[in-house]
Amino acid sequence: MLNRYGFILASAFSALLVGMPMQSAHAAKPDFSGAWSVKWCDKANPDRDCGGFSLYLVQDGDRLCGEHQVATVGLGRLDEGQPGTVLGIVSGNKATVVIDATRSGAKYLATIERSGNRVQWRLVGMVKAGEFPEPTIIPQRQALTRNTDASQVEHVKAVKDAPCRWPE
Repeated sequence: MLNRYGFILASAFSALLVGMPMQSAHAAKPDFSGAWSVKWCDKANPDRDCGGFSLYLVQDGDRLCGEHQVATVGLGRLDEGQPGTVLGIVSGNKATVVIDATRSGAKYLATIERSGNRVQWRLVGMVKAGEFPEPTIIPQRQALTRNTDASQVEHVKAVKDAPCRWPE
Protein backbone atom coordinates (compact mmCIF):
# COMPACT_ATOMS: atom_id res chain seq x y z
CA MET A 1 0.00 0.00 0.00
CA LEU A 2 1.34 3.44 -0.91
CA ASN A 3 2.04 5.83 1.93
CA ARG A 4 1.39 9.54 1.35
CA TYR A 5 4.94 10.26 0.17
CA GLY A 6 4.95 7.21 -2.11
CA PHE A 7 1.63 8.27 -3.63
CA ILE A 8 2.90 11.82 -4.26
CA LEU A 9 6.12 10.47 -5.79
CA ALA A 10 4.29 7.96 -7.99
CA SER A 11 1.80 10.61 -9.12
CA ALA A 12 4.55 13.10 -9.96
CA PHE A 13 6.54 10.51 -11.95
CA SER A 14 3.41 9.35 -13.81
CA ALA A 15 2.42 12.90 -14.75
CA LEU A 16 5.88 13.66 -16.08
CA LEU A 17 6.16 10.40 -18.00
CA VAL A 18 2.92 11.05 -19.86
CA GLY A 19 4.51 14.15 -21.36
CA MET A 20 7.81 12.51 -22.30
CA PRO A 21 8.35 11.33 -25.87
CA MET A 22 8.84 7.60 -26.38
CA GLN A 23 12.35 6.58 -27.39
CA SER A 24 13.19 4.18 -30.17
CA ALA A 25 14.03 0.67 -28.97
CA HIS A 26 17.34 1.01 -30.81
CA ALA A 27 18.28 4.43 -29.43
CA ALA A 28 21.32 4.42 -27.17
CA LYS A 29 20.32 5.20 -23.60
CA PRO A 30 22.61 7.62 -21.82
CA ASP A 31 23.95 6.40 -18.50
CA PHE A 32 23.50 8.89 -15.67
CA SER A 33 25.77 6.89 -13.35
CA GLY A 34 28.73 8.82 -12.01
CA ALA A 35 29.75 11.95 -10.15
CA TRP A 36 28.49 15.25 -11.55
CA SER A 37 29.62 18.54 -10.04
CA VAL A 38 30.07 22.28 -10.30
CA LYS A 39 32.23 24.53 -8.16
CA TRP A 40 31.08 27.99 -7.02
CA CYS A 41 33.81 30.45 -6.03
CA ASP A 42 33.85 34.14 -5.12
CA LYS A 43 36.07 35.76 -7.77
CA ALA A 44 36.08 39.04 -5.85
CA ASN A 45 37.35 37.25 -2.72
CA PRO A 46 39.43 34.24 -3.82
CA ASP A 47 40.46 33.47 -0.21
CA ARG A 48 36.91 32.35 0.65
CA ASP A 49 36.22 28.64 0.49
CA CYS A 50 34.45 27.59 -2.68
CA GLY A 51 31.04 26.00 -2.53
CA GLY A 52 29.38 23.76 -5.06
CA PHE A 53 26.77 21.23 -6.02
CA SER A 54 27.49 17.53 -6.58
CA LEU A 55 25.33 14.57 -7.54
CA TYR A 56 26.50 10.97 -7.08
CA LEU A 57 24.21 8.81 -9.21
CA VAL A 58 23.80 5.10 -9.90
CA GLN A 59 21.51 3.96 -12.71
CA ASP A 60 19.93 0.50 -12.72
CA GLY A 61 17.77 0.09 -15.82
CA ASP A 62 15.42 3.04 -15.77
CA ARG A 63 15.82 3.65 -12.02
CA LEU A 64 18.19 6.24 -10.62
CA CYS A 65 19.45 6.37 -7.05
CA GLY A 66 22.01 8.66 -5.51
CA GLU A 67 22.96 11.37 -3.12
CA HIS A 68 23.77 15.04 -3.27
CA GLN A 69 26.03 17.58 -1.61
CA VAL A 70 25.52 21.34 -1.70
CA ALA A 71 27.64 24.04 -0.06
CA THR A 72 27.31 27.80 -0.36
CA VAL A 73 30.39 29.91 -1.10
CA GLY A 74 32.23 30.33 2.20
CA LEU A 75 30.69 27.06 3.44
CA GLY A 76 28.15 28.92 5.59
CA ARG A 77 25.36 26.48 4.69
CA LEU A 78 25.61 22.79 3.78
CA ASP A 79 23.06 20.24 2.59
CA GLU A 80 24.65 16.81 2.57
CA GLY A 81 22.51 13.91 1.47
CA GLN A 82 22.95 10.21 2.06
CA PRO A 83 22.51 7.38 -0.46
CA GLY A 84 18.87 7.44 -1.48
CA THR A 85 18.30 11.18 -1.04
CA VAL A 86 18.04 11.38 -4.84
CA LEU A 87 15.57 8.92 -6.40
CA GLY A 88 14.26 8.96 -9.93
CA ILE A 89 13.46 7.40 -13.25
CA VAL A 90 15.20 7.75 -16.61
CA SER A 91 13.50 8.16 -19.96
CA GLY A 92 15.85 8.78 -22.88
CA ASN A 93 18.33 11.52 -22.04
CA LYS A 94 16.18 12.90 -19.21
CA ALA A 95 15.74 11.81 -15.61
CA THR A 96 13.00 12.93 -13.27
CA VAL A 97 14.04 12.81 -9.62
CA VAL A 98 12.91 13.63 -6.12
CA ILE A 99 15.65 15.12 -3.95
CA ASP A 100 15.51 15.37 -0.15
CA ALA A 101 16.70 18.69 1.25
CA THR A 102 18.33 17.34 4.39
CA ARG A 103 18.55 20.77 6.06
CA SER A 104 14.77 21.29 6.10
CA GLY A 105 13.32 17.87 5.36
CA ALA A 106 11.56 19.18 2.24
CA LYS A 107 11.33 17.08 -0.92
CA TYR A 108 11.69 18.63 -4.37
CA LEU A 109 10.94 17.40 -7.88
CA ALA A 110 13.72 18.04 -10.42
CA THR A 111 14.82 17.02 -13.89
CA ILE A 112 18.32 16.12 -15.05
CA GLU A 113 19.01 16.21 -18.78
CA ARG A 114 22.13 14.47 -20.09
CA SER A 115 24.23 15.78 -22.98
CA GLY A 116 27.72 14.33 -23.40
CA ASN A 117 29.82 14.88 -20.27
CA ARG A 118 27.36 17.40 -18.89
CA VAL A 119 23.97 17.31 -17.24
CA GLN A 120 21.52 20.17 -16.85
CA TRP A 121 19.76 20.27 -13.48
CA ARG A 122 16.38 21.99 -13.12
CA LEU A 123 14.37 22.18 -9.91
CA VAL A 124 10.67 21.92 -10.82
CA GLY A 125 9.07 22.53 -7.43
CA MET A 126 8.42 21.35 -3.90
CA VAL A 127 6.67 17.98 -3.48
CA LYS A 128 6.55 18.02 0.33
CA ALA A 129 7.21 20.86 2.76
CA GLY A 130 9.95 20.35 5.30
CA GLU A 131 9.87 20.37 9.07
CA PHE A 132 12.07 23.46 9.24
CA PRO A 133 11.02 26.50 7.19
CA GLU A 134 14.17 27.72 5.51
CA PRO A 135 15.00 28.47 1.89
CA THR A 136 16.71 25.62 0.10
CA ILE A 137 20.29 25.91 -1.12
CA ILE A 138 19.66 23.25 -3.77
CA PRO A 139 20.05 25.20 -7.03
CA GLN A 140 17.11 26.04 -9.31
CA ARG A 141 19.10 25.53 -12.53
CA GLN A 142 22.67 24.37 -12.89
CA ALA A 143 24.95 22.75 -15.46
CA LEU A 144 27.16 20.04 -13.95
CA THR A 145 30.14 18.28 -15.48
CA ARG A 146 31.16 14.64 -15.04
CA ASN A 147 33.78 14.50 -12.30
CA THR A 148 36.31 11.69 -12.77
CA ASP A 149 38.60 12.52 -9.85
CA ALA A 150 39.54 9.31 -8.02
CA SER A 151 37.84 10.41 -4.77
CA GLN A 152 34.61 11.15 -6.65
CA VAL A 153 34.65 7.78 -8.45
CA GLU A 154 35.15 6.07 -5.06
CA HIS A 155 32.23 8.02 -3.64
CA VAL A 156 29.97 6.76 -6.44
CA LYS A 157 31.08 3.18 -5.64
CA ALA A 158 30.07 3.73 -1.99
CA VAL A 159 26.65 5.01 -3.13
CA LYS A 160 26.27 1.94 -5.37
CA ASP A 161 27.00 -0.38 -2.44
CA ALA A 162 24.49 1.36 -0.15
CA PRO A 163 20.85 0.29 -0.08
CA CYS A 164 18.47 2.36 -2.17
CA ARG A 165 14.99 2.38 -0.67
CA TRP A 166 12.22 3.05 -3.15
CA PRO A 167 8.78 4.08 -1.85
CA GLU A 168 6.39 1.13 -1.97
